Amino acid sequence: MHKHDGKTIGLGVLLLLILGIGASASGQDCLDYSDFMHWTGMIYTGGDSDQVVFDGAYAYAASGHMTVIDCSDPSAPVEVSSVDTPGYVAQVFVKGDYAYVADRHGGMQLLNISAPSWPWIVSAVPTDGDAVSVTYTDGFVYVGDTTQQLYTVDVSNPDLPTMVDVVALPGIAQQIAITNGVACLATYSAGLCVFDVSVPQDPVHLTTLATPSSARGVVLDGGYAYIACHTAGLVVVDMTTPADPDIVAMLPLDNTATGVDLADGFAFLATGVECAVVDVSDPLSPQLIGKEDFGGTTWDVAVADGYACVVDDQFHMAKINNPDKPDWLTTLTTPGTTRDMDLVGDLAFLANQDNLQIVDVSDPSVPTAVGSLPYAAGVYDVAVQDDHVYAISDYFTGVLVIDVADVTAPEVVTTLPDAILANTVETYGHALYIATMLGFRIYDCSDPAAPVFVGNLEPTGMNAQVFDDHLYVSGGGVHMFDLTDPLAPLLLGSATLTSEVPDLDVQGDVVFAANVYGGLQIIDFGDPANAFVVGQTNTQSRAYAVDVVGDIAYVADNWTGLTVVDVSDVSAPAVVGTMSHPVSAEDVVVTDDAVLLAAGDLLVALFDCDSVTAVPPTERDTLADTPLPPRLLTASPNPFNPRTVISFAVGRRQHVNLAVFDLTGRKVIQLVDGIRDRGVGEAIWKGIDQHGRPVPSGLYFVSLVTDDATDTQKLVLAK
Repeated sequence: MHKHDGKTIGLGVLLLLILGIGASASGQDCLDYSDFMHWTGMIYTGGDSDQVVFDGAYAYAASGHMTVIDCSDPSAPVEVSSVDTPGYVAQVFVKGDYAYVADRHGGMQLLNISAPSWPWIVSAVPTDGDAVSVTYTDGFVYVGDTTQQLYTVDVSNPDLPTMVDVVALPGIAQQIAITNGVACLATYSAGLCVFDVSVPQDPVHLTTLATPSSARGVVLDGGYAYIACHTAGLVVVDMTTPADPDIVAMLPLDNTATGVDLADGFAFLATGVECAVVDVSDPLSPQLIGKEDFGGTTWDVAVADGYACVVDDQFHMAKINNPDKPDWLTTLTTPGTTRDMDLVGDLAFLANQDNLQIVDVSDPSVPTAVGSLPYAAGVYDVAVQDDHVYAISDYFTGVLVIDVADVTAPEVVTTLPDAILANTVETYGHALYIATMLGFRIYDCSDPAAPVFVGNLEPTGMNAQVFDDHLYVSGGGVHMFDLTDPLAPLLLGSATLTSEVPDLDVQGDVVFAANVYGGLQIIDFGDPANAFVVGQTNTQSRAYAVDVVGDIAYVADNWTGLTVVDVSDVSAPAVVGTMSHPVSAEDVVVTDDAVLLAAGDLLVALFDCDSVTAVPPTERDTLADTPLPPRLLTASPNPFNPRTVISFAVGRRQHVNLAVFDLTGRKVIQLVDGIRDRGVGEAIWKGIDQHGRPVPSGLYFVSLVTDDATDTQKLVLAK
């Protein structure tokens, strides 16, 4: 999990795109991941949810109780209320200011939801058995229970609902859908049960259509019924003649189907751990076009306003404006399971479980294995320094030192048997750092064939990364060390995190940490002694690795695959794309041309177009003459008194907004607000506000906002 010269790689990406070189064989340089279906956010609902309804602003999850979720920010859905009912909430139907709840032994509960943060029970109607399904139409509610009955309830007066009819069913109604006076009931054992409800208080049974397996969910659209048919997948039924429905298409799915909803010619089905997306623009020929993996056992799905809500033991949201998924550029099949990578130039060194594999990635569309070294005890983590690879073998073999001067014929030159129970290896100059379960060990590798142990490092950790003359050791937090003397790192500061950090990347003073159970966490180390978390976003699975280029963080997210996160605002990172893969993702590294994902094999994807800032063709010729600095925004001196010079860089002629803010977010002074030519500019801040009054000592932030990018730098005024 190593990114040598991470900043240089990011700048290389920028230069290649601006100059129009390094395009993939597919003819594309990048992808807009946000244009494809992807997971955006989740919350825990306190238990498995059987069903969910979604009106675009709020979602209502049936999870024993009724949970109300504010979905106005799809990246951060928020539970705003939860209602405990007399029974167990199995299903919810929302209409206007009311929610109608199938509450198992609590019968049908009617709730007022006019204030979603304060819903309350208005009234109830008992049922003979456990109420498990519910729907509403034209002032009437229909409830199905476990005694195989259908109840019709007049709710025209919500305070005094009245039971008006009860009819027997051939099976237990799992879901009820009604349109144009026809009700279709997905029943657990009988199939699709059809009623005429044109006279709501007097439903008439028309017929029951046997389905290939248990009907678990149903939705009606355009004269067709779309059924989530447990083990048979999606079943499409022609309802032109309700008394004589006809199965016209079936699409088997990999997992059991338990819920279904429709939007814009697509059917979305909850199937095992996935949400399957099916093109039903031609109902007679449904086509599976993609899946989104959510990790738990998904039970239901509801769609509205370009988003899908999916429930398992959590509540998930996914953007579905384009239900398709991007394709991997290519895959290199490796002999074992790839667990770690180190990238040096055009060569990727893979820890490939039972061998070291060396791959030429100069053409990312055709990665080519150029050398390998089988090793029976295994190769699980690698770091490259000059002509040598330092590789962790199994727990009791220690660390291998491998000569790769000839990449076609790597050779073990020695082992470090005392470095047992090792987890991560890292290098800096002639120093070798090994994180083990027994402590963090430092070796002098001036002679790689005979490394010399020089001491242990405290505080310890299970992972190590080097960036810009600093060592970052991570475990349940991140510790930053100065490497002025690589053999005697000096602790500068630490940040405590919520769980293990197996990998991180660093951009300037900002650390991006892949947190196993905390997703992507972003830490400000501008003042190492007072490092703090400035932003965080969950990921679907377990974040194992991260690499950052420009405004985009690429996360190896265990069983999800690749997760793409917009970090242009470090205080509010947001998932903008995902690429699924059935094998656990262990590591991710971005080259000058592509994203490499270690997920069993070596997978190659295009990077997100927002990783870089484009420059118009007429300005490309001047770029090589005036390269941009690694940071868009710097200040010197800092800390300062009485003034500091703030430098900023823009890639083309455009509008520049440069301002200083205090800790509360209040604007202190506007320094630049206008058009600036391409190149480096400067502004001076004299420690005064917009009215010329001196401001107190303390921490401030200078923010650069352009048409192409944003950047923020801390300023310390020390009087």
